[in-house]
Amino acid sequence: MWSGGGNRVLVLECDPTPFRRATYINQARVHQGYHYPRSISTAIKSAGYFERFNKDYGFCINREFKKVYAVSDKYSWTDGTQFKNFCNAAGIPCEELHPDRFLKKICVTEHSLRESIHMTH
Repeated sequence: MWSGGGNRVLVLECDPTPFRRATYINQARVHQGYHYPRSISTAIKSAGYFERFNKDYGFCINREFKKVYAVSDKYSWTDGTQFKNFCNAAGIPCEELHPDRFLKKICVTEHSLRESIHMTH
């Protein structure tokens, strides 16, 4: 039990150390399914959970920054066209952008981010 600032929080955990499983691994993972371009069903489920989470806990989400998803032209199982088609099929928004808008020129030319970059929501 933690008590501070007038609030009390009880964390129930089956492991000896709290927050070492999904909470630790999946931190900062509130998204609409963009990470699952090879599983449309998982992406659609994730988008549904995202919508539900926003209804209940939208006040917890920081919307003050842009969310960008870059697709590499090397070592990736999904290219830019496939990613865009995936987003359209899953009904999740994405807007294709020019990489120079968000990445330094050296990242675009030397670090394999030439395929595509997308604004996500």
